[in-house]
Amino acid sequence: LPPVSYGQPFTDMLASGRFPVVRLSKILRQSEGGAIAKACQAIRDGRVPVLPPYSKERELSILEVPDADAAAALVDVVKEVVREGGDPFAGLQVLAPMKKGACGVHSLNHMLPPIANPDFDPASPSCKLLGGIGRVGDKVQQMRNNYEKGVLNGDQGRLIAIGDARRQLHIVAAFGALEAAYTAAEAAAELSPAYAVTIHRSQGSEWPTVVVCLPLGARRMLTRNLLYTAISRGKCRVVIVGSRKAIERAIATLGCQRFSGVK
Repeated sequence: LPPVSYGQPFTDMLASGRFPVVRLSKILRQSEGGAIAKACQAIRDGRVPVLPPYSKERELSILEVPDADAAAALVDVVKEVVREGGDPFAGLQVLAPMKKGACGVHSLNHMLPPIANPDFDPASPSCKLLGGIGRVGDKVQQMRNNYEKGVLNGDQGRLIAIGDARRQLHIVAAFGALEAAYTAAEAAAELSPAYAVTIHRSQGSEWPTVVVCLPLGARRMLTRNLLYTAISRGKCRVVIVGSRKAIERAIATLGCQRFSGVK
């Protein structure tokens, strides 16, 4: 995907012909010849992939619902995944094109904690996070590099303590074996709820199960490379919740063309 801000440095570098280029063609994330891999190749070629109706047994499927019902339908899919033993922290990730709106990341992160957090208690102590509220047990993501704490932009973890220390709110998050302490101000500036993340932020990551919210209302964001990025994050199973028309629109849209002059 292009950078959020100006330019397209890596695209321009490749297009310039001035640098040696190695193209990776062997599929390592998914099973070669599987439904996800085939869908990714179809999208790259500009073809609509085969998307059978939703079934928890299928490697790739779509649950077609109107935009107004997409968020609630996605929550039901997450419930089913968690019920069958899917790990809501390391094994499952919800992706959405946008932050705002009924199907946006902020709204989904408000709806998902009661389902995905086994320690969820609405009466328990909470802290303000970047774009939401956090309670003990919640999945969070670091939003900027903090070399002092040893936590990097994109690292995912979970809140393990929220309490008072010397009359100030003291927050602890665990990122694997690493535990990092935050003040209230640091948590509000650096940590974000992470049950759902944007497709842009998912780049470079992978999860066994990915559930993608793809409403037709996300028109401005629906591009071929965005759809490819979303589906290719899943290692074993991808469920799309939304509109088949949104998929067709995305594949037909090559995305913004940036004329930077660098090439």
